[in-house]
Formats: sequence, structure tokens, C-alpha cells
Amino acid sequence: YSSIHRISFIDELVANLGAQKSFALSGGTPRKSNRDFIYSHIAQRIDYKKSKNKLEHILRMELSLANKYYGGRLELADIYPHISTKTFSPKMREQYFVILPDSSNTKRNYPILEMLDDIDRMASAFGMKVVVLSGKNHSLDKFRFKSTIDLSGKTTPKETLEYIYFSNFVVSNETGFGHAAWIMDVPLIMLMGGGHFGLFEPFNKKSLLLYEEMDCFGCDWKCVYPSKKLFKCVSAIPKLRVLNSISEFSQKHSREVQVPFQ
Repeated sequence: YSSIHRISFIDELVANLGAQKSFALSGGTPRKSNRDFIYSHIAQRIDYKKSKNKLEHILRMELSLANKYYGGRLELADIYPHISTKTFSPKMREQYFVILPDSSNTKRNYPILEMLDDIDRMASAFGMKVVVLSGKNHSLDKFRFKSTIDLSGKTTPKETLEYIYFSNFVVSNETGFGHAAWIMDVPLIMLMGGGHFGLFEPFNKKSLLLYEEMDCFGCDWKCVYPSKKLFKCVSAIPKLRVLNSISEFSQKHSREVQVPFQ
């Protein structure tokens, strides 16, 4: 198994996936990490507008790189994204959905936590909990929210994956753990800007992409609209569309997950 590598903090996640080899995108630097992963190949970015089957296009790009290492013996099926869940165990009795509020760049983070009052009330109405997961501690006011459990800064990568896997659905900014949801076939709402649009997106039928398309999509985050806060394509996603999507997913998936708690 290999993984296209973009940022260094994902090393621990790559280790949990059992990877032995990883690749950097153009602009990255091949290096040895503290876990001795070797980034020996650089993948060139693709133009999302020129690819009709984006998943196969991306996988073929990775396949060509992987076969340089494995001697041409791999097929597409060998590198299709997979996360083993055999050792996973549920953490909660209640039904819940997960919020992943962060990404590698704060300007790409749709302010989902600013809507938490509305989301918390919605979850309560559907008899569900909201679990907030992040590598950053957001220190949410536990007395303010009736149905929200703040685990930000409190879980290991494997525990994060477990919470995602046993959830009813996930609401995420465009980030690695969000992609882990669709890879594990968990229903997903992904909030996406346009910088890498078409390069890194969910590819299963249970996923919903929320975005507000602009002419500058595919800019590689070289934004033509200067801002010290959010990228314009991220902030342009309507709040009401996000809340309505969460409501629809809560109705659709509120009874699908029945997990024996041990």
C-alpha cells in the first residue's frame, strides 16, 4: 500500500495504515522521516478539468510510481485505497456523527464550529450525539452544548479512525481523516474549496461534496483573492446549505448504524 504524501504530520497516520512507501507531490521534497519512510518519487499534479474519471486518473498516476518500486507487478486493484478495520472497536453506545473541523491550512477550514449551536440542537432532535475530532484542542464549552462531545486533541490517529468508522456519518473539511471516511464506506459530507478541486475528493456514492464553484477552481491554492482569513471559495459555501445537508444526513442515516458495545 502506498500513499500520496503532502504534509509531514501525516507520517503517523501512514504508519497506522501499514504503508512502507510513500510519494510526494510536485513541490515537495523527498526525504526520510523519523519513521524511515522514503519519499523517492515525485508525482506531477494533474489538471482536474481534463480527466473524466478522476479516481482512475489519480490511481494510474500512483500506479506508475509504485511500479517503479515494485517492478511493474501491480494492477489498479492493488493500490485502491483501503484501511483495515479488523482491530477497530466502538467507543460509544449512542448513535453519533463526527465533525472534523480542521485541515492543514486554516484558510481552507470552513468555520463549521461557528455553527455548532445549530448543529447541536439538530443532533438532539434526532437523538444523536456530535463528536468533534481534531489534532488541535478546541476547548469547547462542555456546559454550552447538550449533545456535543469535544474530543479535539484527545485521540490517537487509530482512535480517530475508530470514531469515524462507527459513526453514522462524518462532516469534514477537506483533510486526510475526511478521506478516511469514504475509504471506509462511511457516509460523508465534505466541505471543499477549489484549490485542489478534482485532485483529492471522495469517490463513493455515500459522499456529498459541498462547494461553491468559481472560475478560478484548480488554482493550487494560489488565490487571486487576497485574504488573511478564509479563501474566498471556502467562505462562499452557504451556511444554510451546510445545515440542510447535515439535517438530511441525520434523517437518512440516523438508524443505519447499530453497533454492539463491549
